[in-house]
This record gives sequence, C-alpha cells and structure tokens, in this order.
Amino acid sequence: MTPLEKINALFEEVKAGNNIPANEMFYTLWSNVVLLPKDVSAVVANDIYTWAENNRDTSPINYARATLTKGFIDFHAGQYKSSLDRCILAQRILEELDDADGVAICLVVMGGIYRTLGDVDTAIKYQLEGYRQLSQSGTYPYFE
Repeated sequence: MTPLEKINALFEEVKAGNNIPANEMFYTLWSNVVLLPKDVSAVVANDIYTWAENNRDTSPINYARATLTKGFIDFHAGQYKSSLDRCILAQRILEELDDADGVAICLVVMGGIYRTLGDVDTAIKYQLEGYRQLSQSGTYPYFE
C-alpha cells in the first residue's frame, strides 16, 4: 500500500467514526508531504481539513491537526504567511487540548518558516522548544 493509499484508507475509517487511526493518518500525511506531489498533498489535506472543520465541535483535535497540516503544506508551497497563521491557530487549539506533542510540531514548523524568512534567532528558539518535547516523547520522530 502506498502512503497515499494508506492515508486515504485511514481517512475513510476516521470519517466512519473510528477516531483511533486519526493519529496515524495525520502522521503518515505529515511524514510524506515532501514526497507526494504538491497538488496531491494539497487536495488530500484540503479534503481532511474540510471534513475536520465540519466536525470541529465533536473532534477539536482533528480540526487542530488538519489546520496544522494545511499550514505544513502551505510552508512547503512557499506560502509562509498563511502557513504561519494556520500554525499559530493550531498551536492555540492544541494548547487548550493539552496536546504537548501537537504544540511541539507547530513550533518546529513555525521555526522552519522563521528560518526561511531569515529570522534565525526566532527559528532556533521555536525549533529547540519543539525538539525538546518531541525527543522526550518519541511520538513523532519525523519532526525530531
């Protein structure tokens, strides 16, 4: 099964009400964003985001992760302003949900944005903070 097929299969399970594979779905998407064609990853992320936005009252964590996913994809597409805005929104929601690893991924992506924009001090601050959390938990090794 290709990563795209895996993401789509997991998404079908999540849409059917089985939220257990959501973590795996998002991680598979995040860790394959740079390998998938940009248009494909954007379509998949948009489908997931639309579904998550429509279900944000029942699953705010999926909405936050989908928002982060859109931010991550925007970053890889060179859309730094929208990427940063999405990551900040996702970070706020994930902080409210006490998802330290999700917040850390936001920080890593935001650090990448700041690095790309030439703000090295802010980039290092964010990336180190995210790295500390993710290296301790080991939950998302792609971002370590």
